[in-house]
Amino acid sequence: MVRLDMEKEGENAWRRERVGHVLADDLFSQFNVARNFVIHQGSLIRSSRVEVGVFAYRRLKLALSTELKTDEPSHILIDRVANSGSISMFVPADRPVIGEQLGVRRVYREPKLSTEHDVLTASEMILNQLCSLVDDCHSHLGVPFDAEAHECNIAHDLEQHATLLETDIDPSLVEKWGWD
Repeated sequence: MVRLDMEKEGENAWRRERVGHVLADDLFSQFNVARNFVIHQGSLIRSSRVEVGVFAYRRLKLALSTELKTDEPSHILIDRVANSGSISMFVPADRPVIGEQLGVRRVYREPKLSTEHDVLTASEMILNQLCSLVDDCHSHLGVPFDAEAHECNIAHDLEQHATLLETDIDPSLVEKWGWD
């Protein structure tokens, strides 16, 4: 839509220059290469890190050494650890310490996308660039737009997005454990 509007207004030169800046960005180029690589070769799972253990709220307190398949669902990993017996010396079954529970944190990495950032952070950076491009096009054309509608430039909280806790799976545990 923006491309068509820019063409109608005779602003192709400006659009090409502005889009060129985005396409020339190293992270954007890496993103396209990595996307194709992950889709066709499935390396995202192999490049990810999985931590299973005891969390104090969403902060990892104690990681457990256990055999993991990185593609095993998080709720199954939590179940396996909860039923292993060895966890009881670290976390009592009745969870007397508020916020202390089992969880899984997954951080996905793809070196072809970014050697510095996890996949979620790098993807967010690309999204912010694209949102900025659309905003600039609207501003250049003098077309009103709702900048809040696409909510770009909102940083994610990696601990919040990458961690699954027992109470995320079963919210009734908060009451069962007397945390309410």
